Amino acid sequence: MNVGEIEKYYKQVTLNTVLKAEIDFVTIGNSIAALLANTDGLYKNRNKSLDLLIFSERDIVVVADQLIRKFKQVALPYCLNNANVAAVDRFANNSPDDYKVNLSNDNYRIIKGIIAAKLNGNPLLSELIMVYDKQLSDRGMPDDTKKEMKKLVAMLPDIR
Repeated sequence: MNVGEIEKYYKQVTLNTVLKAEIDFVTIGNSIAALLANTDGLYKNRNKSLDLLIFSERDIVVVADQLIRKFKQVALPYCLNNANVAAVDRFANNSPDDYKVNLSNDNYRIIKGIIAAKLNGNPLLSELIMVYDKQLSDRGMPDDTKKEMKKLVAMLPDIR
């Protein structure tokens, strides 16, 4: 899911040249199975599935019905309730040392988490920057992410 306010600033700092189309800029999200397996938002249970298997042609209708039901029960409310800066700030920055199911790529989580914190007026912004700077080093993050972080911190006063 794309949260435009965040992606607007992310596009200004990213060094990732692979991201070109609007659909490439994903702020939050994951599979329905991953969201259901990690309801607290921390990415503890990976590689889960909905166990919807097709063995014959008649299974297709059953699986399709289950997928629609899961979409209505999980994905649609997830999108409607979380397509905003405050939700991204909460997902990214509560327990900042933990891996998140909603932002499963740490390179993006760190940068987009700082953007969300700034836009949301998070009073812990300075602390989050220190935590994420340490993670960039401790977790051996790519140099491009470190450069993006420096660029982002420099432009924070202009983010509103």
